[in-house]
Amino acid sequence: DGDRAVLEAAVSPRQMPLLTAHQSAPLRFLREHSGAQLTLHKHPSGDGTLVATGTALVLQCVAMALRRLLLSPAEGGASEEEYVLTFAPRDARELAESADLSTVPLRYEVQLSSTPAPDGWLELQLHGPPPAVAGAREFVESLLLDDSAPLLLDGSAAQPTQEDNGASALSGSTARSHSSASSSASASCEPTVRIGLSRAGAR
Repeated sequence: DGDRAVLEAAVSPRQMPLLTAHQSAPLRFLREHSGAQLTLHKHPSGDGTLVATGTALVLQCVAMALRRLLLSPAEGGASEEEYVLTFAPRDARELAESADLSTVPLRYEVQLSSTPAPDGWLELQLHGPPPAVAGAREFVESLLLDDSAPLLLDGSAAQPTQEDNGASALSGSTARSHSSASSSASASCEPTVRIGLSRAGAR
């Protein structure tokens, strides 16, 4: 139904940058594409409170998206697949400047973590169901392959043009994947609520 509800989420000091990175790009993305009204209250102690208002279905999707964005893979539970992308310093710098990278967990049903190295290399870990991981990997690669590519605000554009061969197609980067045999049903939202929907591509 159309009844409105309120969701409040505590945001720790460690998690605050995940919402406010790149002039609050993740927060703006979540606000614009979830259908919820979102307000982030910042506290003097460094933590915050995110207040979301919307229908019960919308708030359910917002909660799932926040869980992927704010929790580490260990905190979020076991994942079906882990995929690791390693980027050379030049590509690592370009990704660091991309506001779209910070929205990956909001576009796809994945969790994203990163491990920068002292020599400038960057390792990104994607955790989630294989179709979602595949879609997220292709999106991350597209940030480097084509600067003019349209923004996948709903995760539904830019379908892959070739079969996934299990490795990164980027020059100067390598990838490796580790899959487990476990499987689980993934929660989904109605098509009108884009947050949390995986748009994986050809498989």
